Amino acid sequence: MRILPGWLRSGPQNRPENRIFVRYFLLMHRFTLFLFILASFGLSSCEEIEEAANIELDTEFTETFVFNATEATDTLSGAANFSESGRIDLNQGETAQYLDNLRELEIERLELRVLSYQGTQTAQFSGAMDFGAGRVLTIEALNLQDYLVQGQVYNLEDEAGTYAYITDVLLNGDEHEIEYFLGATISEVPVSATIQITYLLRATANPLD
Repeated sequence: MRILPGWLRSGPQNRPENRIFVRYFLLMHRFTLFLFILASFGLSSCEEIEEAANIELDTEFTETFVFNATEATDTLSGAANFSESGRIDLNQGETAQYLDNLRELEIERLELRVLSYQGTQTAQFSGAMDFGAGRVLTIEALNLQDYLVQGQVYNLEDEAGTYAYITDVLLNGDEHEIEYFLGATISEVPVSATIQITYLLRATANPLD
């Protein structure tokens, strides 16, 4: 039972013209409630449609580095030191057509493989990847011969938010790319080695953006 305010249900207000006003009042109340429900449903539907349009992209980038040395650069240890540069660029590969629609980006894995090697059986490879702003990924010493023969994969683990820094620059930077420097040491010479670093990324894009 609907209870009306006193000024609507007593005294002279029960005249026909006032009963019409009451009906109008109730009709407008119901109409306003209907519009509210309709707007809420429409907003929810739009959000669901937008979410359904999300596209998940699994993509990877690779960099290959060749290290050759016949003489040690560190005469005390007998090791050879190297300095190389690389780049991750979202303007290449599957992400290129969605640059303006990217919503999220995450690094699933960074992997290092030895593609070729000639040298002593005990030579060790180590180093660090410097992405700037104090963000570094360390490569602990690994045996080049073992990694080549056994087909092992070295995973570069995240350090102090470096993954998040990389994805932030790639996602929000004007160029959608990031350059890094690889400092490497091979413990014994002569040596010839080819190293591949693979970046496995997952991106979320929405063409409706």
